[in-house]
Amino acid sequence: MKLIHIFGILVAMIFGSYLLVNFILPEPHPEKAEDKVVFAKKYNLPKLAATGYSQLIEQEPENPDHYFGLISQAKSSAVELNRLSVSFVRQAKQAPNERISNVAHLAAGLCEAALGDHFQAIFNFNKVSQVELKYLNYALGTSYKSLRQYSRARVYLEHECKLPQGFHEGAVRELFQLFSLTNNDSARMGLVLAPETRSLLHPDDVRKAAFAKGKMGIYLGAILRMLWLHFNVTGFLAALGVMLIWLVYLMKLDIFNPEKIQQLLVVLGLGMLMSVGVFIMADSRQLLLNLGDVAHGDNFFYWVLDVGIVEELVKIIPLLGLMAFTKWLDEPFDFILYASVSALGFAFVENGLYYDGIRLNIIHARAMTAVVGHMFHSSIIAYGIILCKYRYRHFPVWLGGILAFLLASLSHGLYDFLLGKGIYVEVLNKEVYPAFVLFFLLLILLWANIINNSLNQSPFFDYKHRLRPYKLMSYLVIALTAVLVFEYLTVGLHYGSLVANRSLLNASANGSFMILVLAVGLSRIELVKGAWRGIHWRGILIYSRTDEGRIRRIADQKRIIGSNLLLSAYAYNPSLKAYFTPDICAQVEKQLSLSLPEELAVESDWYEVALSTPATWDFALCDRVLLKFKSRDELKRKGESLALVLAIPQASLLAEALPAREDFQFLGWIKVIQP
Repeated sequence: MKLIHIFGILVAMIFGSYLLVNFILPEPHPEKAEDKVVFAKKYNLPKLAATGYSQLIEQEPENPDHYFGLISQAKSSAVELNRLSVSFVRQAKQAPNERISNVAHLAAGLCEAALGDHFQAIFNFNKVSQVELKYLNYALGTSYKSLRQYSRARVYLEHECKLPQGFHEGAVRELFQLFSLTNNDSARMGLVLAPETRSLLHPDDVRKAAFAKGKMGIYLGAILRMLWLHFNVTGFLAALGVMLIWLVYLMKLDIFNPEKIQQLLVVLGLGMLMSVGVFIMADSRQLLLNLGDVAHGDNFFYWVLDVGIVEELVKIIPLLGLMAFTKWLDEPFDFILYASVSALGFAFVENGLYYDGIRLNIIHARAMTAVVGHMFHSSIIAYGIILCKYRYRHFPVWLGGILAFLLASLSHGLYDFLLGKGIYVEVLNKEVYPAFVLFFLLLILLWANIINNSLNQSPFFDYKHRLRPYKLMSYLVIALTAVLVFEYLTVGLHYGSLVANRSLLNASANGSFMILVLAVGLSRIELVKGAWRGIHWRGILIYSRTDEGRIRRIADQKRIIGSNLLLSAYAYNPSLKAYFTPDICAQVEKQLSLSLPEELAVESDWYEVALSTPATWDFALCDRVLLKFKSRDELKRKGESLALVLAIPQASLLAEALPAREDFQFLGWIKVIQP
C-alpha cells in the first residue's frame, strides 16, 4: 500500500466521521425533566441532573425521590449543599400542606448530614411527622451510625427495610457497614446469604464477605455481577475492537510456523478467565495478612506489590500451563505470542471495566498504552524463559522465569506509578507525564527487540518468509487511527458534536504521537537467522555498539533469497544480448561467498540464481548463474538495478566450501529488475 493510499484512507476516516458527527447524528438535547435526569445519570453529568431534579421538584413537590436525587448530585459541593439546605428550610416554612413540609424538612436534614452536621440533621428529621416517609428512617439510621449510636441506627435502618416503599438498597448497604463496624459477622453474613438482600449490596462487599466464609459460589456470582454492572454495548465493542487489532498484529508477526487460530482463542479465553485471579489474590492478601483495603496510589511499592506482582502472575499462568501440558510451543516466538495473547484476554476484561459508557474519552489511551503495557510485561517473563532455553542453556529455566517475573512486576509497578493511575483516574498526571513518555518509548523499543530476537531464533527460520516493516507500520497507523475515530463517533453519539469535537482536539495531540511511536517502533524488525540484538545503556535508540551494522548487512543480503528477478541484457554489455533476449525470469536460491586469493579476501555477497529458461551457451551450466549487485542499497530497492554475472563452468564448484572467483566465467554487467 503506497503512502498516498494510506493518507487517503486516514483522510476519508477522519473527514467522514466529522461529517457524520456534525451533520448527520442528532444532537442529544433532552427537553423533559425526566429525560434530563435519565440522560445525565447515564453519562455522569451532575449539573444537567441537578437541573432535571430541580424541575421535577417544581412539578412534584411532594415526591422525596426528586429531593434525594438532587442532593446526591450536590454532595461534592459544600457551597451547593448549604444553599440547598437554606432553600429547603424556607420551603418547609412556606409549604402549603404538611406533606410538602415533611419532605422539605427531610431534604434539609439530608443536606446537613452530607455536610457532616448530624445533630442538625437529626433536628430536621425529627420535624417530619410522617414517620414512614421514604428515606427518613434511612437518614436517621446513617446519622446515628456516624454518631456511633449503633443500636439506634440499626433500629431505624431495619425499619426502612420493612417499609413497602422504603429505600431498601441504601438501608441494606448501611446495615452491612454497621455490622462490619460492630463485628457482627453472623448478621452481616445473613445479608449476604439471603438472595433478596444480597442483590441490594455492592458486589465488592458481597465478594469479600463470601470469600472470607468460603462461599465460592456467591463469591464468583458477585464478580460476575460486578462485570455485568459495568457492561454496555459501546464499551464491549470498544474493548473487542482493541483486542482484535492487537491480536491481528501478533498474528502478522508469526510468519515461520503460524499457530492455529483455535489455539490462540483458547489462550485468549484463559487470559480472560485469569482476570478473576486478581480478585482472588487481592482478597487472599487482605484475609491472610489483614493488610486492609486501602489503595496507596502515591506509593511506588504499592503499585509493585499489589498491582505488578498480582497481575503479572495471573497473566502468565496460561503460558505456564501450555509449557506443562501441550506441545504448542515449538519455536521461541510462541512464548511471546501466547504470553501476549493471554495479556490481551486479561486487558479485554479490564477494558470492559473502564469502558463503562461514561468515560468514552479514554478508549484510545487504553488501546495505545495500557493494552501494550500488559503485552510487554508478559513478554518480559516469556523472554526470560526464551533466553534460558535458547541462549544461556546452562541457566535453569525456572530461575530465569522467576527473575524475569520479578523484573516484569517491577516494570509494571513503575509504569502504573508514573502514569499516576488509580482505578477511576481518567487523565495522566501532568507532573510525571514526561517521565512516563520516556519510559513508554523505552518499553516500545524493548518489546520490538524481544520480538525480533525471538523470531531470529526460530528453528523454522526461512528467508523466503519476510516481514515487511512498511506494511506493519501501515496496518498500525490505520488500525489505531480507527480507534480514535470510533471514540470520536461514540462521544458524538452520546454527547453531541460540541463535546465530541472538543474531545477529538484533546485526544489528537497525545493520540497522534502514540500512533507514530507504536507504528514506527513496533515495525522496526530486521530478521537475521540466529542473531541476538541487544540494548546498550548509552541510548535507547542504539541496539548494539558492534553488531548493528553486521545485522543490517546480513539482513539485506538474506532478504532477497527466494525473490523472483527479471534478467535482461545491459546496453553497454552487447555480448550478453545473444543470451538474454528476450528477458529471462529467475529466482534467487541462496547466498554464497567467493575467495579472492591474490587479495587474501572474501566476497560474501554473491547469489546463486536459477534461470527459468536455460541459457544457450555451451561453456557453462545453462540453468543457473551467479549474481552480485552493484551496491548493498540495491538489494532493498524495487525496480531496475545492475549486477555482475558469472557463469558456472561445472556444478562441482558449487559444492566447495569457499569457491575461488577465478574459477567462474566472468560475463560482465547485467540489468536486473525486482518486481
